[in-house]
Amino acid sequence: MIEHQNSARKFLFILTLLLGGCGGGGTSNNATPTTPITIYGWGSSSLEGIDSAMRKELRKNNLSNNFINFAHSGELTYHALVRSGIESIHLTWDQSLQAYTSSNFPSYGFTSSINGKFNGKTVVLNNEFKQNIQTYNLRDNENNLITFIEGDFQVAPVNYKTAINIIWIGKNDINNGMYNAQEVFERSKKICDSLDYANGGKCLILTHFSNTDWAKGASNWQAVQSVNQFYLNNQTGTLSTLDVANYLYGNRLWLDTGIIPTNQDKINQEQSVLPPSIAANSGHMNEIGYQAVAKLIIKQLKNTHWL
Repeated sequence: MIEHQNSARKFLFILTLLLGGCGGGGTSNNATPTTPITIYGWGSSSLEGIDSAMRKELRKNNLSNNFINFAHSGELTYHALVRSGIESIHLTWDQSLQAYTSSNFPSYGFTSSINGKFNGKTVVLNNEFKQNIQTYNLRDNENNLITFIEGDFQVAPVNYKTAINIIWIGKNDINNGMYNAQEVFERSKKICDSLDYANGGKCLILTHFSNTDWAKGASNWQAVQSVNQFYLNNQTGTLSTLDVANYLYGNRLWLDTGIIPTNQDKINQEQSVLPPSIAANSGHMNEIGYQAVAKLIIKQLKNTHWL
């Protein structure tokens, strides 16, 4: 009799586990919650422009993802490296300018204010031009100016190292003559190199398109081609590349968008240049172009099982 009772108890115990421990087939209180996936964006105007299209695609796919986009128009690779906290800005007070200047930060300032720390103190960094010189000012939590002190500005850290990171930056470096193709590649992938891959960090770099007014073979055109080849030829387990440029130069673009390409579209694609039907201006895509690339990115993230 005791043996039968024990067997019955075991059966009920197992049945309870199978039904989720709720006595009525409900969800178990001990069920492991789904960890939200976070996507960080690092780039300039192209990635800034795709922001709403990315969010639209994420909603459409019923993905509870959080897209945190640090892209800003006009910025270069060193802006992304400072925004990510990989590099700091060394600031020295200039008495004649009554402002800070930087010895290790090039002349192009940020396009927005940045929160961070200066010698351990919480501050906001802003840039301004004085006498045609790039200068910076620092304000504390009470909006007081900080002056005379030399030190390093470090951006407030974000938890990007265990997240998906999309990088689309570097074309402005080429346009401004800041770095050559290999240097742009090396600087762009610094964010990838800093990730914690053992705990979920992932990196996707997007190739650059050539502007509608760039002639095939021109210096900017060649530089972009070279940067893209560095991305494509150096993919590893820690760096994946999505060839957006090749997609924009191919027939699949028209199938995805439903656009009937014009003769000029075809000419531009043959020259590896952005086709005008998806261009808002010479260097930026229109809404249709951004939407097509957003769908391409989401598809890539799914194909790699990152989403």
